[in-house]
Amino acid sequence: MDRLFHDVRYAFRQLRRAPGFTVATLLTLAIGIGAATAIFTLVYDVLLKPLPYPHPGQLVVMEEQVAEFRDIYPKLPLSANHFVNWQRNSRSFQSMAALREQSLPLGIGGHPLQVEVVSATPGIFPVLAAAPQLGRPFTAQEAQPGRDRVVVLMNDLWRTQFQSDPRIVGKTVTLNGFPYTVIGAPTILQSPAPPSVRLWSSAPPRAFCLRAAPPPSNPCRYCARSKRPPAMPKASRLPPLKRSHPNCA
Repeated sequence: MDRLFHDVRYAFRQLRRAPGFTVATLLTLAIGIGAATAIFTLVYDVLLKPLPYPHPGQLVVMEEQVAEFRDIYPKLPLSANHFVNWQRNSRSFQSMAALREQSLPLGIGGHPLQVEVVSATPGIFPVLAAAPQLGRPFTAQEAQPGRDRVVVLMNDLWRTQFQSDPRIVGKTVTLNGFPYTVIGAPTILQSPAPPSVRLWSSAPPRAFCLRAAPPPSNPCRYCARSKRPPAMPKASRLPPLKRSHPNCA
């Protein structure tokens, strides 16, 4: 132990005799430690940090490949036809959902507010293993055209624009000029969309047709929750495609 203290005192004496070398050494150490910390934080957030949902290993994003065009188009967006067919026939997934983010005017007290809305098929809440604290999530019947004008509020919108109204369920709001019924609130979760999203609206699968899809900067997404952590690349074989929506690609 005495020898260790002697070595430390000797090292400090040498550093005092060469202040330039000491400063350069400390700066090098500080930059190296800072850079290593920053890189680890970035890698953790991007690659290692688990998604903020129960059993994140069961969440998958669905994309399509065509062998003939794999070199030109490695991944293709799903059509509504394929989504409906997979949803009906797949045995590997608990639930599937199609979703798309868009900015729409929300009428509140005569003063429209532009909000970020996620339009999704009813399977979105089972996929995320989430549910509103008040009311209920979307049902399969609300994926039918004419019955899809229902919304679930995110916690931030419920607190700031509706003053945390515990009787909000059943009330009507105006979204993009049309009346929608509030069936659930608040929802506290982080969606696949950016955290600015403040509202969920139900949408039928045909709303995600390729010809009705938004530009590439705001694409549709298809996600699912598997019954067990996926063992890729193998997947269950589905029967031949049945045409479910004639107007879809």
